[in-house]
Amino acid sequence: MMAERTARHGEMVRQATLEAQSGMGVQSDLPPGEALFKQYCTVCHRITERLVGPPVTEMIEVYADDFNGFKQWVRKPGRKRMDYPAMTGFPQLTDEELKDLGNYIFEQ
Repeated sequence: MMAERTARHGEMVRQATLEAQSGMGVQSDLPPGEALFKQYCTVCHRITERLVGPPVTEMIEVYADDFNGFKQWVRKPGRKRMDYPAMTGFPQLTDEELKDLGNYIFEQ
């Protein structure tokens, strides 16, 4: 049952991402990390407030001294807290994209 709910959640996130991208488009004139954040993360995350997932400020606290852990989590997340849905992974992101994304997030 949990796997079914997780798959359903992943599909909902995928659909919401597609809708957000088609409705507003991802701007190519943005710095790479910001563009990646807008493309993949803003559906579930805000800088200072909880949405579907925790705010960026909380991510910074958790991964302040573990940039590699952050990158691993984005690629293949698990479930950390029962009060949040499981995050969909982004294994398609390259090391360079993860570096750009992480740099943008940790600059907030």
